Amino acid sequence: MNLGDELTKKGTTTVGLVVKDGVALATDTRATAGYFVAHRKCKKLFPLADYAAITIAGRVADAQNIIDYLRANIRYYFMAWNRPMSIAAIARLAANLMFRWRGYFP
Repeated sequence: MNLGDELTKKGTTTVGLVVKDGVALATDTRATAGYFVAHRKCKKLFPLADYAAITIAGRVADAQNIIDYLRANIRYYFMAWNRPMSIAAIARLAANLMFRWRGYFP
């Protein structure tokens, strides 16, 4: 097997575009395991708040756990400070969370 075959076997597509008044997020909907298509309508785009969303790729259970954690912290921040958490703060929270778990992922 060569490297090209390995690269075509895995992966998903998520795209974020910066537009005039925000961003547009899009994902594919197919869930695969190698060449096997496990599901054709898999959800990979999730809202975090009225003004923020996230796309996922890879380990779905881990991603859903991260999404739940981010949503809970966004709600807590709003209750504590009576203002929405900034996008920069959400991004930093997600980065810190994933950095903390870096030893568990290949």
